[in-house]
Amino acid sequence: MYIRFAVGAESEDPREMHGPFTEVEHLREEGLLAPYEEELVVAIFEKFNHELPCPPWSSRHSPSNIHS
Repeated sequence: MYIRFAVGAESEDPREMHGPFTEVEHLREEGLLAPYEEELVVAIFEKFNHELPCPPWSSRHSPSNIHS
């Protein structure tokens, strides 16, 4: 089972909504995080990338039983 956290209106396409990882990465890329915050983000991303598998579908080919 995969749980996806995303924010948006019900009228928005779920594939175009962003979640906490996307938003934090945007802040990091824009240089809007303090150095200690960036260190934490990098460590958290590494942990999630190591511990959790990626969902078994691409953004273009979502399974028919997906719920949003």
